[in-house]
Amino acid sequence: EVLTVLYSKDLVPGKSGREAFEVALKIAEEGDPLAQYFVGLYYMTGVGTDASLEKAAQWLEKAVDEGYTDARSHLAQVYEQATGAAARPELAAELYWSALGQGDAAATQHLTTELAKRSAEVVRIIQGKLREQGLYRGAVDGVPGPGTEAAIRAYANSIGSQG
Repeated sequence: EVLTVLYSKDLVPGKSGREAFEVALKIAEEGDPLAQYFVGLYYMTGVGTDASLEKAAQWLEKAVDEGYTDARSHLAQVYEQATGAAARPELAAELYWSALGQGDAAATQHLTTELAKRSAEVVRIIQGKLREQGLYRGAVDGVPGPGTEAAIRAYANSIGSQG
């Protein structure tokens, strides 16, 4: 797995993203959840292979199913970025919330500093969950703002202080 990161960043002379993808894919096919996560990310970003949200979702789902928590927020992104019938904002919000509840730093970033990039539907669902927790009093309208971000940070901090 370390080699895939080094190769994908062109940190090893003569190795590239293509080799990173191939190494990760081989290990992922053997059932390793971290490698499945990397393959999903590579499909998401097009590192070493053609970008494909559908294939990214397949590999990230495998990693999530195997219990790799860090894959949740990236799978949420895939569901959120999908268009048409493939779009799954409700599931994206559930995955973000679940990852946030597990203390996932990527989920915290996606829902705070990158909150404005989230879809209105995802933001609305998260606002509703924050209201249920008693952390948010604003409108549940899908409009990201400082109140929503502050409530998300308060929730993330409360999770961090519990564990």
